[in-house]
Amino acid sequence: LFYFFGKILVMVGLPARGKTYVAKRVERYLTFFHGCPTKIFHFSDYKKEVLGAENDISSYDPNAIETPEKRKQIAEIALQDLVDFLSMEVISGRVAIYDAANVERETRKWIFQELKDRGKVIFVELVCFNESILEENIRRTKISTPDCINIEDAVQEYKSQIELRELVYETIDEKVENIPFIKIHESGQKIEISGVHGFLPSRIVQFLLNVRISGQSTFFFSRHGQSIYNSRKQIGGDSSLTELGKRYARSLSEFVEEKISKDEHGKTRKARLWTSSMKRTIETARFIKHSQMGKDWVQMRQRVWRGLDEIYAGVCDGMTYEEIKEMYPLEYKARSENKLTYRYPRGESYIDIISRLDPLVHEMERIKEPLLVIGHQAILRVLICYFKGLPREQCLKIDVPLHTVLKVTVDTYDC
Repeated sequence: LFYFFGKILVMVGLPARGKTYVAKRVERYLTFFHGCPTKIFHFSDYKKEVLGAENDISSYDPNAIETPEKRKQIAEIALQDLVDFLSMEVISGRVAIYDAANVERETRKWIFQELKDRGKVIFVELVCFNESILEENIRRTKISTPDCINIEDAVQEYKSQIELRELVYETIDEKVENIPFIKIHESGQKIEISGVHGFLPSRIVQFLLNVRISGQSTFFFSRHGQSIYNSRKQIGGDSSLTELGKRYARSLSEFVEEKISKDEHGKTRKARLWTSSMKRTIETARFIKHSQMGKDWVQMRQRVWRGLDEIYAGVCDGMTYEEIKEMYPLEYKARSENKLTYRYPRGESYIDIISRLDPLVHEMERIKEPLLVIGHQAILRVLICYFKGLPREQCLKIDVPLHTVLKVTVDTYDC
């Protein structure tokens, strides 16, 4: 059966634990960096179809007579759609994510029996009882859903849901349940893994080790200042900045001081700085201040990543596009037809740099402080495309002009 090529992630946890957020992050990551056709099946969407748009709080009440029948009916519809998705094409790498509470042991047993012959099933449980994290998740995540109207009513409703589900909540116990699982405690402070094997599941584990379940992530992206090669319309190389580029570097340091190192109220906050290992990004960052904040933090401490280096143009490095067209007409034509997969002779393609950026994105998912990345056009296109939730094919359409700072804020329902 080709179903065995698929992977199925089943979310587990009480309301407001970040299940939907994690499901969305995993879906985005697997689709973008591994090219896996991935789809989330939200229990809440199917619930609305069966019960209507109005949220029926009784459906969360474990003592309500209709609850088991209702929930199983909804789950059966969702799981059938999930199985249909896995069977759409005979290809390896499809991933389906079932986003629901699944807090009862019997429910998980039934789901595992239903799906174990359809693909590799892994349960992902989020455990959290930290009141501050829960309150933040409820207010920042749950009430940001499109159908939220009254904030305080929504907060009380979700708290009621939590109390009702706690009455029947049974955490995954490997001594009792023989199922593969990943369990994340207190927003990533501790993680348990059991029965998880293989390349793609291992990458999922690695990603979950870094993804933050609470709070927003704010990234600032800037290309280096104009370089000598830029002024000559040459690609690649490792040239220094022009005078115009140096002026931008000074302006960028002022922007950092006012907009990145301070919050919207003008209060100083911790912030980070990354650059590539190339001269033009390092020179662009040279005027940014690095003041000491407490014993363990240096503000905007520069971290240099070779993974952020510009796409390597191989034998075309240092040439203009007109020179490439004249000397390598077939290469020029091939690049024009498909820039995403085209690889320069002895050089790189966009697909190559997507692979190169994979581990750096893990690190970025972990960071809670604002981060400024000073990089290069191709690199920043890929990063912005990923964090905006766009298909990787669209990264070539993203405009990243010189001497401009772009801001991307990542949240549960939008960017």
